Amino acid sequence: MEKNDKKVTFASLMEKYGHYVAIGLAAISIFVLFAPLLTIKTNGGDYFDVALPSFFCGSYQYDWTMIVTLCLGCVGIVLAFLKPISKHCMSISTFVLILYVAMLALAKSFFGNNSGVSKVYVQPGLYASIILASFAALFALSDSYSNNEMSVRDIAEEGVLVAMAWVLNLITLFKAPTGGSVNLQMLPLFLLALRHGPTHGLIAGGIVYGLISCMTDGYGLQTYPFDYLIGFGSIVVIGLFKPLIFNGNTNYNPKSELFLLLAGVLATFIRLVGSTLSSMILYEVPFVDSLIYNSIYIPVSGGIALGIIMLLFGPLAKLNARFPIKHSYLL
Repeated sequence: MEKNDKKVTFASLMEKYGHYVAIGLAAISIFVLFAPLLTIKTNGGDYFDVALPSFFCGSYQYDWTMIVTLCLGCVGIVLAFLKPISKHCMSISTFVLILYVAMLALAKSFFGNNSGVSKVYVQPGLYASIILASFAALFALSDSYSNNEMSVRDIAEEGVLVAMAWVLNLITLFKAPTGGSVNLQMLPLFLLALRHGPTHGLIAGGIVYGLISCMTDGYGLQTYPFDYLIGFGSIVVIGLFKPLIFNGNTNYNPKSELFLLLAGVLATFIRLVGSTLSSMILYEVPFVDSLIYNSIYIPVSGGIALGIIMLLFGPLAKLNARFPIKHSYLL
């Protein structure tokens, strides 16, 4: 009589239970938001304790940074629930939960930028929520990577593409008056997501490259969630479209080009939304003005990168067929 013993590994446990752990920790982190998060000292010397209910009634009900944060946590939980439908849901859930953590961590900075506020004190509730949300994002990420097989070649290729993006970021074709520029940094990032899939696009683009750019651009960490994590993490969309774009094709194909165009436009649009929200929240710029300003350079940069990739799709498809990336199909 044969005995089948299945070896229990961390990867197998993550594949089976990781999203449940992420859901539980994220839900608890939202519950903790009902505890005191911040204490605000106004210019007049008054003190206000801020918790989640404060954003729906009271002095800060119209400050929507924490309302956005709450929505991000809820969306991350919903996406993790949808993992049985598609494993790509965990990649997107990871992206949303990391953004949720970033928003929590920068809550003090958001309020410190408000007029009428002289000082902001962080309370234990916010620290607890950040820790829980961080572990939720970590488990979501582990779940996304549970079936991942990476070679040294894959790691080297991602590193080279990130380095290329950084170099191209230094070559400015046009610089906007108060920040932002037209350059080719999105070209290698689009290629990275197209080759390696959504999760690697998130990690290499939104987190690694996003943090490098944020720390060197000089605009402050408070700009990271929208301008950088969303801005460069938007290439996740390109990775999601990979099976539809290549689909076994090794040459130019109208259907593949159409999906590539759609993916590139969506990714560029998401980056535009992120920067528009950043201008509105951090600098209190009206929606229309913010949208117009960011439309000066973001669609142009995305359009140039997308146009180059579409022109080179034939050689790129042949390269992808000759040197396939296995892990991107498993996410």
